[in-house]
This record gives sequence, C-alpha cells and structure tokens, in this order.
Amino acid sequence: GELPTALEYLLAAREICVTEDIEAENYTNILGDLALCYVAAGDVPSASQAADELETLYPQVEGASQDSQRALWAIARVRRSAGQLEAAAAFVQRAYQLVETRSAAIPEPAYRQTYRDLIFNRQIIAAQ
Repeated sequence: GELPTALEYLLAAREICVTEDIEAENYTNILGDLALCYVAAGDVPSASQAADELETLYPQVEGASQDSQRALWAIARVRRSAGQLEAAAAFVQRAYQLVETRSAAIPEPAYRQTYRDLIFNRQIIAAQ
C-alpha cells in the first residue's frame, strides 16, 4: 500500500545523489531499492533502467561495503522480472559467492550466522 510513497521518496533520494555528488555506495543502495520498488509496481522498463545504472556503478562499490551483494541481488531480481534468466542467474551466482566469501571470513560462528541471516543474504542463499 505504501509503494507510491516509497517510489516518491526513492526518486527524491536519487535526485539528491545526482545533484549533491553523494558517494557511490549510498547511491547504489538507493538505486537497488528503487529498482526493486519498480519491480513490485510492475514497471519492468523503469526497473531495468535503474538496474542498468546500478550495474554501471557497481564496480565502484564492489567489495567496498559489507552489503555490496545487495546491488547484485537487486540486479538479479530485475533481470529475472524482465525474463533475462541467464543474466539473472549470473548475478545471483556473483552475489552468492560474495556472501560465501564474506561469511567465511567471519571467525566467530554466531556472528557468521548473523551475517548469513540478514534478509538479503538469506534470499541470495535460497536462490542458489
């Protein structure tokens, strides 16, 4: 029920990122959320446009944050919604490898499990 409001806020946040030259990590998070909102709204062309931009920016944030796999997951979900199943599978695989690599680097089992239990990580693992 709040999808139009979410889209409005995300579009405003996107505009701020563009006009204020916000760091790429924050911008990619907004683009990923925007793309997923478009998917939820059934607007695949707009979702694809946001995912294309996200894919272009992704190399700037790859490995830079603990949740850069979210960007790959968002792109995968958009590609799947657009019927691009091979591309979607490739992005899921990249996201999964990132989750696995990062979780393996967490020495404490409880913290490692907490990381794996983050909702987007659970979704990525389940999609594998």
